[in-house]
Amino acid sequence: MIAEALEIAAIKRNRGRGDVTPITEHDLWTHIAENTSAKPYKELAIDLIGTARRDRENAIDFFIRASLRIERLALSAVEIGRALRDRIKAEAVRSALVATFPRWTAPSPPIATMAV
Repeated sequence: MIAEALEIAAIKRNRGRGDVTPITEHDLWTHIAENTSAKPYKELAIDLIGTARRDRENAIDFFIRASLRIERLALSAVEIGRALRDRIKAEAVRSALVATFPRWTAPSPPIATMAV
């Protein structure tokens, strides 16, 4: 059962302000067909559980990868703090040289990559 008056009111609401085009039976049935065929997906509790499980697995994977990276860096000969400090100093010297001598365009020093 369909309330024709409510459907006509909905069609009028969707039209532009001041639009006085008469509403035909075809317009009415087209609007009814659009509304009855569009069924948006309604999430269920099982979807919430699936999303929570997927987020949990992603977080675990991320922390495992981060932990492995930290362990590899700790076991390697690279001292992270010293390498970072040296790189920051080198960048500061380079920017000071470029600021002092604008025509000097030395290539950027290669960035030492850490084994990861």
